[in-house]
Amino acid sequence: MPISEIRGVKFNSFQTIPELITYACGKYPDRTAVSYYADNVTIINKSYTDLHKDVMHIAEYLRSQCVAPGRICLLGECSYEWIVSFYAISWAGATPVLIDCELPDEDICALINEVGAQCVMLDKADNHKKLTGSLSEN
Repeated sequence: MPISEIRGVKFNSFQTIPELITYACGKYPDRTAVSYYADNVTIINKSYTDLHKDVMHIAEYLRSQCVAPGRICLLGECSYEWIVSFYAISWAGATPVLIDCELPDEDICALINEVGAQCVMLDKADNHKKLTGSLSEN
């Protein structure tokens, strides 16, 4: 049986991820939403307010670039920025297409072409070089 309520929060009342994030930001603004290591040493805690602000910032950028609705590929390692990008793509009205950055270059390019992505979001320069090198060869 699916979980529809936890601690008084009725999850079936949310239709979208943005609704859930907005609710959490309003109800628990200072609580930790995401924790991660910076440089494998320091733990960084991001509150629901931080998450909401960061997601909105990227979503507004995506909207300003006219990339929604459509498909946006997300290529990168698991990180806070990846999480923000995933939610921002959805928030902007686009569909996130998740691509494993460990795939061979030619497979990544084939997937991007196959889904008809409007753009690709990358996490670091290495993936940008990997991608642009493969695209220029094809």
